[in-house]
Amino acid sequence: MEYKKTKDADFVRTYEVTLSAEDVASHVKMVRDEHRAHSSQDGFRPGMAPVDSLDARTLDAIREAGAERAVRASLDDLAKKEGMRIASVRSVEVQKKTEEGVQFAVEVGVYPPYTLPALDTIRVERTEVAIKDEDVVKALEQLRRSRATFTPKKDTPAMLGDRVIVDFSVSHEEKLIEGGEQVSYPLALGSNTMIPGFEEKLVGASVGEEKLFSLSVPADFGNAAIAGKELSVRAKIKEIDSVVMPELSDAFAASLGSFADVAALEARIREGLAHEGQEKERQRIRLAILDAIISASDVPAPAFLVEEQLDGMIAGFDQDLHERGMELSMYLAQLKQTQDDLRNQWRSAAVRQAKITLVLQAVAEQQNVRVEEQEVQEALTRAVQEALARGFAKDASAIDLVALRARIAPSLLRERTFALLEERCVARA
Repeated sequence: MEYKKTKDADFVRTYEVTLSAEDVASHVKMVRDEHRAHSSQDGFRPGMAPVDSLDARTLDAIREAGAERAVRASLDDLAKKEGMRIASVRSVEVQKKTEEGVQFAVEVGVYPPYTLPALDTIRVERTEVAIKDEDVVKALEQLRRSRATFTPKKDTPAMLGDRVIVDFSVSHEEKLIEGGEQVSYPLALGSNTMIPGFEEKLVGASVGEEKLFSLSVPADFGNAAIAGKELSVRAKIKEIDSVVMPELSDAFAASLGSFADVAALEARIREGLAHEGQEKERQRIRLAILDAIISASDVPAPAFLVEEQLDGMIAGFDQDLHERGMELSMYLAQLKQTQDDLRNQWRSAAVRQAKITLVLQAVAEQQNVRVEEQEVQEALTRAVQEALARGFAKDASAIDLVALRARIAPSLLRERTFALLEERCVARA
């Protein structure tokens, strides 16, 4: 491999890299061997089909994937030679690809130098997860409500316990709040799922009635974007239904699965709540450790890394809207906002996430956290087998093994790094 640096500014660097035919050949062989190991051909056991039995199209795809893997591997070599840690590959432009090798330009974002505080000084207390009887009762009520039947009420006003179908919009200073407009929204009055006071304002309303009211959001409300604010609400009732929930009985329990009686259902619910609680506690501990490290030192947040975090947040939000049948552009138009407005609102969260990314990288490097190639290969094999078993792909040739490997390796490293932090920083009872 030969290379030269062409640009270096604000932790973003650009290089021109040349790989020889020999540099690429070994990676083509690796991709070909993986393909043979994960695919099957008539007359041959997996991994035993000869190379010359592969069709031309498959061989072309293997050579292409091998060249791509060679490019990825060359970035690891480049990072070692330049003494840098690559945070992201911002762009790769192949300039020349022949039998003699590959020439490309690559722009990478690099982690800035950062020294961790002593991990032994970071202490986070673990909270014991306790499932209360009322938690089980609440879960049972939610199950019953999910199996409820509804009877329309045409001439009777809405009351607590009813379900209403409502169109509403919620504004602050004449601007819609985020997620503040819904059409034909089903709402159980008394479920306490909305802003405090919202459901009570609909009690006594009739079908077709439009209600205008204000709500004072408590200062300690969970949504910081509207906490402590005065909101204006316009709501129109489209339908009112009385709700009949099934009786909590052994027959009801049996209808939900292989539960002999209500006691067995309650036991499964308690087990599920305990698992959910433990996972939430695990996530809380991880974030608490990271926040403590950030607070104990001056963690930088490179501009490129913040912008990449914002790109990911916008893309994720756009995907969520698509799954609900909405478009980001239309959503923002309703809020009278732009993507730049969203980026500004979310910037502080993106800065925090950028710092978290840097802390995890620094821990992995300074504590010598590693993931062996065999572990990556085993995880890759499991992922391919799962994809095939679930019908996501007909055979391994339909799976982008290079891209899958590129996701698996960082994920394994991240989990191992968190395990080390939990071992070092969680106070023992």
